[in-house]
Amino acid sequence: MCDRRCHHRDDQIDRDFLSSGHHALAAAVTEFAELHVRPRIPELEAAEQVNADLVREIARLGWIGATIPTCYGGRGGDHRAKVLIIDRLSRVSGAIGAAAQAGDIPVALFRWIATPEQRRRWLPALASGRTLATIAVTEPECGGYVLGSGTTATRDGQDYVLNGRKCFVGNSHVAGVHAVVARTGEDELSAFAVDSGADGLTLHPYRPGLGLRGFSFGDLDFDHVRVPGSARLGAQGDGLDAAYLASVVHGRLDIAAVALGLHHTLLEVTVEYAGGHSRLSRHETVQQRVGQIQSNYLTARQVVHHAAWLLDRGDDCDAELVNAKHVAVERGMESVRLAQEVFGARALRAGEPVERLARDLQHLWAPAGTADVQRYRLWQTATRTSKSSWSRRAAVR
Repeated sequence: MCDRRCHHRDDQIDRDFLSSGHHALAAAVTEFAELHVRPRIPELEAAEQVNADLVREIARLGWIGATIPTCYGGRGGDHRAKVLIIDRLSRVSGAIGAAAQAGDIPVALFRWIATPEQRRRWLPALASGRTLATIAVTEPECGGYVLGSGTTATRDGQDYVLNGRKCFVGNSHVAGVHAVVARTGEDELSAFAVDSGADGLTLHPYRPGLGLRGFSFGDLDFDHVRVPGSARLGAQGDGLDAAYLASVVHGRLDIAAVALGLHHTLLEVTVEYAGGHSRLSRHETVQQRVGQIQSNYLTARQVVHHAAWLLDRGDDCDAELVNAKHVAVERGMESVRLAQEVFGARALRAGEPVERLARDLQHLWAPAGTADVQRYRLWQTATRTSKSSWSRRAAVR
């Protein structure tokens, strides 16, 4: 393969945003991914099931709960470290990178919404990989519009009884606990930690998607699921804050990191393919396409790492976090089309890396909001009509 330094350099990212500790972490994740993930890609693509053992091993290494503080047994990593972990895993397998990001998103709830007692209970288990968590917000009727949630949590004595359905729940088939946002009043949402084995909770069978084969994103049915009052995360009415903190502060950056890793590999395989065919490499049309893929990747990389850096500084950076997801996915999808034009019909053949990368990147379009949603959120930040700065609120908690 062409030396990656011939088509993109990490010097500026290294100098501006990363430390020696970040480099060591990235090297360790890359080594693990090459040794333990890459050989499993054919299995992940072909199997009609989730590779739970591989996901749990990554969790046991502390890479899914990387931002959990050391006082709870976590790595105490920053958001830049988390981006590197997800990026490096996704360079080898988008499905495994997606599992890492899906496991990280609910960490926001247990860190910032949960009570001190709940943090002491759940964060050590998540940090060590003894259990994995999901965040269950999306529903069939309202999609990701949190305020339209129809799942209810009705008070019954000291307990709550949950009824409804959640869909597209990341890591649904490997998690031990679900952080569920449900309606506790006409204009009130609350969050609950629901054990995956709770009576009345039904997990639908795994269904592979267009891309990210081997990544679990299933549906959950709640039929009079009874949980104790102590399962409510934080105060009653904290559900909206929980959903937005998880989505804005963790979700958008995490998904952007998956897209960035896939984009990196797309650039590599396109350069390698064009370079291996002398007629292609000399053709100006091909050169223009590869050059644009390079530009797209460099732009996305800068945007994503800058957003993570701002978040680690405690800055008000909602716009940058939203933009990171928007740019990483949209530029990645543009590069897919350009790469397909270089590969021609070969890009359509099952089993080709570029075919898998195209499917995986397309899978990232909807989670945490489509491009229209991101542009709407960016309009809110530009016009100062956003009701809250979620990154700022996370920084002061």
